[in-house]
Amino acid sequence: QLACHLGCHSVDNFCTAAKNAFFLIMRNVALIAVINTIGDFLLFICKLFIAITTAFIGFELSFQGKLLDDGDQVESPILIASLCFIIGYAIAQLFMNVFEAGVDTVLQCFVLDTEMNEDGAEPFCTNELRAFMKEHHENTEEAKTKKGCCH
Repeated sequence: QLACHLGCHSVDNFCTAAKNAFFLIMRNVALIAVINTIGDFLLFICKLFIAITTAFIGFELSFQGKLLDDGDQVESPILIASLCFIIGYAIAQLFMNVFEAGVDTVLQCFVLDTEMNEDGAEPFCTNELRAFMKEHHENTEEAKTKKGCCH
């Protein structure tokens, strides 16, 4: 994603832009790793919430007899709830992949913006984003200097 962005805004071809994007990520691997780990965990919780909610709704509809025309109860609402859970998780996965791509793009653009404006120029990101990233980057720097789990 970043290679396409770098390629569009520079005179480099795609391969050179991809190489530049790779080295940009490698120079900021700690920050990107921390933010991606937190993001992946939150996205997993969201997917799980969507799937469980879908399974619960499927279970309730099948248990109350709302799925059949004659109002009879389904023999096994657990089977329907399991199927709803699988389908709900698959759909949540598809939607969250799009959201995750957006988050990764914003993160990479932030890193690029920070590096391009190291000479004191005003970066394009908002003050809130800059403060959030600085706080989390300081936490990764502190973790690098600590030796062991107890110091």
